[in-house]
Amino acid sequence: MAKTITEIAVDAGLISKTAANRLGRTSKAPMVVALIREANINEAALYSAMKKALHLPLLDAASAMVDPETIRELSSEVATRLRALPMSATLEGNRKVLRVAMADPTDLVALAELEEFANCDLELCLLPLSVLEEMIDRVYRAYSTAVVQRPAARAQEFVDNIFVTKGRRRKTGAAAIASGFDENEISVTAQVPLVALAALAGGEVDLTAPASSWRDLDLRVRGLYRALIIKGVITASDVVEAMAALKAEDQE
Repeated sequence: MAKTITEIAVDAGLISKTAANRLGRTSKAPMVVALIREANINEAALYSAMKKALHLPLLDAASAMVDPETIRELSSEVATRLRALPMSATLEGNRKVLRVAMADPTDLVALAELEEFANCDLELCLLPLSVLEEMIDRVYRAYSTAVVQRPAARAQEFVDNIFVTKGRRRKTGAAAIASGFDENEISVTAQVPLVALAALAGGEVDLTAPASSWRDLDLRVRGLYRALIIKGVITASDVVEAMAALKAEDQE
C-alpha cells in the first residue's frame, strides 16, 4: 500500500510523528494544506520526497501545460476542492486516459471522487500546492472568459463574426477530446454544432460532402442570418439565445 503524505513527510524528516499526529487530529484542512500552511514545512522538500516515494512525475509552473479543452472534464469547484487539474486527454486503444495533476495523490477520498467524476483511466502527476492553486484559478478564469457570449454591438458585426470550422466527419466522445475540437462546429463566441444551424436554414447536412459543399452551406447560413437580422425578423440577441439552446440540446 502506498504511503500517505503524512508518512512521507515524517520519513523525510520534515515533521515529527508526534507533531504530524497532532496536526491530523486538530486541523480541518486537507493534510497537504495543513502540512504546508499550518505546520510550515518546506513545500519544495515535501514534493521532492513525494516524487521519490510515489514514483510520479513532478511538474512545475514552467512545465505544466494545460489543454484548454480538457479542463471541461472537471468543474472549477471540483478542481479547487480536490486540488486536481486536468492537463490533457489521450486515447490508448479504446481507452480514454486523462492526465491529472494533483497536490496530494495519496488522498484516497479525493482520488475516488476524481475517478467518479472523470469516468475514465487516470494518469497522475504531482504539482506543488501553491502552483496548482494558482493554475486552477488562472486556467478556469481564462476558460470562463472565453466561453462567455459577448453582446452584439451591431447586427452586421454579429453576422460577420460567424465562421465555420470545416471537416468531413464529426467526432464525438473521446475522439473529440483527443483531437481538441469538434470538426463540424460553427462558432460565434461559443461553439455550436453546424448540423443544428443547417436545420435552422431548412437544409440537410451531408457529413461526407466535399469541402466546396461546406463552403456553400457556410454562405447560405450566413446569408440567411444576414437577411433575417437586417430585415428585422429577428435580432442578434434572438440568434444568440437560440444557438445557446441548440448547444445545450446537442450536449444532452
